[in-house]
Amino acid sequence: MMGSWPLLREGFETVVFLLAVAQSSQSSALALTGALLGIAIAGGIGYGVYRGGVRLNMARFFKVTGAVLVVVAAGPRHVDPAHGRGRAAGSRSVRRLR
Repeated sequence: MMGSWPLLREGFETVVFLLAVAQSSQSSALALTGALLGIAIAGGIGYGVYRGGVRLNMARFFKVTGAVLVVVAAGPRHVDPAHGRGRAAGSRSVRRLR
């Protein structure tokens, strides 16, 4: 029973998100077609993971997905050519007080 609450919450969030997309787009039919296509692709990927999960090396899977999450969480970096130092893209330079 407790395992179904997060699934119910995610389903509710998906419905609210798709409703907002459909109402704010120029073509509701096109937005809903894209949403249904995305849900179908996600379902296909989920089924593939379920079927292939028995043969999948889970340790390697979580190492790779963990590395991808670290890269995504770090965000894009920009190297300042004048100083050769990296900083987060979009961040401002901070002057040091002397």
